[in-house]
Amino acid sequence: MSFRVAEDGELGLYLWQTPDGKYFGNGDGDFLVIPARKNDLKAMTDIYHAAKHYGATGGRAIFIANARIVSQSEREDQMERMLDGRLPDPYDVGALKDEVKAKHERN
Repeated sequence: MSFRVAEDGELGLYLWQTPDGKYFGNGDGDFLVIPARKNDLKAMTDIYHAAKHYGATGGRAIFIANARIVSQSEREDQMERMLDGRLPDPYDVGALKDEVKAKHERN
């Protein structure tokens, strides 16, 4: 899974952050994550209980705005797109807006 950090946004992902600042996962790049709205108390409670169930000792729920879960095959497709010089994530709204703005500025 990969994610893009954005400052503002109502939708995104909650991840569990350990006391040392790392994101809690299984060691294979898969992180404990729940898609949700910002300030969603149920999602924060759910990720707390899941983290505790899987052995996390301490930490907190962190909201990453405008992020989405990306499967391994999507990640591979994004790497291929990036290496071809294209926008890696065709659903990255922020990057698409920046691309349109840059084209307008060039013209």
